[in-house]
Amino acid sequence: RASVTGVPSVTFAATAQVSAERFMYVPLFGAALALASAWERQFQVSNIWNKWVPCGLILVLSVLTLQRNPVWRTHDSVFLDALKKNPHNVTALGAMGTWAFDRGQYDLSESYFTQALKEDPTHNSIANRLATIYYLTKRYPAAIQILEQVVERNPQDSHAHLMMAWSLWVTGQKERGREYAEIAERAGLRTPEERQGLK
Repeated sequence: RASVTGVPSVTFAATAQVSAERFMYVPLFGAALALASAWERQFQVSNIWNKWVPCGLILVLSVLTLQRNPVWRTHDSVFLDALKKNPHNVTALGAMGTWAFDRGQYDLSESYFTQALKEDPTHNSIANRLATIYYLTKRYPAAIQILEQVVERNPQDSHAHLMMAWSLWVTGQKERGREYAEIAERAGLRTPEERQGLK
C-alpha cells in the first residue's frame, strides 16, 4: 500500500520496531515444514529432486524475504531506503536526523533536519530538534531565530519556550529569558528534565 508521498508505507515503520512481517515468520516456518513433509510423502520414490526441491524453495524464499526487509540489517536502513525512493520525504529526513543526533553526529543530523525544513518549513518538531543542535553547538542566535517561528506557530509548545529561555539567558537577554521560562511553565513542561531546567 503506497503512502501519499509515493513511498510504500512499510518504509515508515518506527526505527525501534522491526517490520510486522516478523510475526509471520514462525507460522510460515511451520507451514514450510508441513509442505516439505507432504512433498516427501507424495513422492515416495528416492529421488534427490523430490527431497531437495522444497528445501531449496524454502531457502530461496527466506533469502528474498530478508533482502526485501532491510530492518533486519539496521534500523536506519529503512529510512535510507525511503530516501532513495523519495529524497524529499520529510518523515524519512526527520528520522535520519534523529538517528544521527542520538549518535552525536551533529553535522550530519543538521544536514538532514535542514533539508527536511526546506521541504516543510512549518514542521515544528524538526525545527525544535534543529534549534537544539544550534543550542548545543553554541549558535544561540540561529536557535533563537528558529524558535521564534516555532512559538509563533504553536504558543503551547513548552519545549520551544524553554529552549528560547535558555538561549536568551546565555546571550545576556535574561529578562526575556525569564518571560519565556514563565510561559513554558504555564504551558506545562512535559518531562522532568524540562522542569529541572527552570530551577
